[in-house]
Amino acid sequence: MFVGIVLLVLVCRVNAEPESVQYRCSTSSNKSMTFKPSVDEVPGRYTAELCMLKNPNITSWRIDLSMYKPTYCTNANRLVRKPDHEHSTNTLPIVNHNNCTHVCYSMNFDLIFRGCYSIKSTLTPFRGQSSQYDAFYFLIDNEFTQEYFAMNKPHVSFVNHDNEVSLYWYLGIPPTEYKVELCRLQNNTQECAHTLDVSRNCSRWQRSQLHCFLRPAHGCYSAHMTHEAPWTGGIFNNQTYLHYDFCHYPAKAPVVAGGGDSRVWWALGAALLAGGALLAAAALRSAVTARNYHKRLLHAFQADRTRSDLESPPAPQEPRGPLLLLYAREGEHAQRAVDALKDLIHEHTGLEVLDLFSPAVTARAAPGPAGWLRGVLAAGARVLLLQAPAAAALYHAPLGDSLALSEPLLGRRALYRSPQFGDQLLALALRCIAEDVSQHHAYHKYYFATYAELPTELLRGVVPYRRYLLPGAAPALLRDLAGGAPRDPRDLRDPRDLRDYERAVADMLQHVRDNPHYLMDELIIM
Repeated sequence: MFVGIVLLVLVCRVNAEPESVQYRCSTSSNKSMTFKPSVDEVPGRYTAELCMLKNPNITSWRIDLSMYKPTYCTNANRLVRKPDHEHSTNTLPIVNHNNCTHVCYSMNFDLIFRGCYSIKSTLTPFRGQSSQYDAFYFLIDNEFTQEYFAMNKPHVSFVNHDNEVSLYWYLGIPPTEYKVELCRLQNNTQECAHTLDVSRNCSRWQRSQLHCFLRPAHGCYSAHMTHEAPWTGGIFNNQTYLHYDFCHYPAKAPVVAGGGDSRVWWALGAALLAGGALLAAAALRSAVTARNYHKRLLHAFQADRTRSDLESPPAPQEPRGPLLLLYAREGEHAQRAVDALKDLIHEHTGLEVLDLFSPAVTARAAPGPAGWLRGVLAAGARVLLLQAPAAAALYHAPLGDSLALSEPLLGRRALYRSPQFGDQLLALALRCIAEDVSQHHAYHKYYFATYAELPTELLRGVVPYRRYLLPGAAPALLRDLAGGAPRDPRDLRDPRDLRDYERAVADMLQHVRDNPHYLMDELIIM
């Protein structure tokens, strides 16, 4: 039985460019057409702009973009003849909601390379009136050739998560308009049992990439991606279609939980969700129990290790580089828990903990935040991401060209009331992690921690790194950060500062329970 795909991110996603002609007011009284590189600087994208006296009866605009040999454009006495190739055809409605007497209409075209282009512009009025069309010719001389776009070789990266999958389509061609369908293969054959349109589960990223986050039932599937842009009916129609077959089976990342009692405050989760669109953006998941992932991890947090084991620990490994701690500000109670965690890590691992909000880090990063951050990561720093509701509310969205705050269900945005420099560094750091999405060799570089009673998953695409449920899994986190053994393993049985950290977390959680809208002290909705 086929189980429908569930939308994983509660944020409205757009899968096409604007559906009407763009316009601006003009001061020119003459009809004219221009065909120039677009202002967004996408390679091979050009904007056709028609300026004219406004006609309120016009309802749509069609452009037929065709190609001739270059000499045809330079011939002043050219004769009208059939074009050598069709390139693109696009028809869009015109909405005349302006008081301009003269207006310029525009639309974009992709995959424009060197050559002679003919633009047949047709303006269609209300029914019963004749259409108006004009022909314009442009000789384009840019760095692109037809072969440059024709030899594009798209590929797909597949990441299998616990209950969901991620498909990363590296297309080479901007996916301005597209459709993505998922077909379940029956009985290990190539025959589709059912096809579902999952386009709304996908979003554009970095101009020519498409990311889809899906939650299918376990089994084998074929994903079909189809371009629906104006160029698909022309000389590049062989680039229109792409498919990828994959199988989705359980593949959980190890989740480290503590050996003591742990409770999930379901009432707290409901209260936080009722707090508004902030926490609607945080796709909360149920806390899961520990899993015996492999022998080393099992020995790392066995609660009943014998004293002889503790007296003869493996030789501690010298920590490599500092630890970059990533978290979003949530107020003084949460900050005390973060500070206690920093002290705990430094005391038991000897690592230098880089706090993005500390004055020292601000002074180092201020001259060039992005360069400083990438330099720290390249120099061997490890990363501990503390996932909590504020981070999910602010940044719970696939990361694109510029990491932006996510938009909750009603189209609003969460912003800090008092922004700090560290907020910018956090956004940059999350982008760096997302760019490292499929680097499985970095298993000992990234560590993800979550409060057990506030289960939050911020970056689903980053796998298969461990998830630590705090505060119970703090000893296991310390062991792993220390490279296999803490400075004094005896202290990890019941260290005083571990109890201090647990009290700080308990105080924070009590504050959250008593103040379901606590995030509003730090954030505003716009």
